[in-house]
Amino acid sequence: MAERDIVTIVWHQLDDQVVLFYAEGEPDHLVGAQPVVAELARSVGLKITPTPPGTIRWDRDVGASKLHDKT
Repeated sequence: MAERDIVTIVWHQLDDQVVLFYAEGEPDHLVGAQPVVAELARSVGLKITPTPPGTIRWDRDVGASKLHDKT
């Protein structure tokens, strides 16, 4: 199975919900603790971007955040 290219990760404080957005295909919805998700984001080269309280978002670049404004 080929590894998918993660471009954005959104972590929701409520219930530790995580959404992984890929360069291609549908996003994955997971559950994960914030420190683990932060390490994943760091390991794939994502940078934290501004979000409302209760969420944390990491993006590959500024353009990637515009692709996923539904979160």
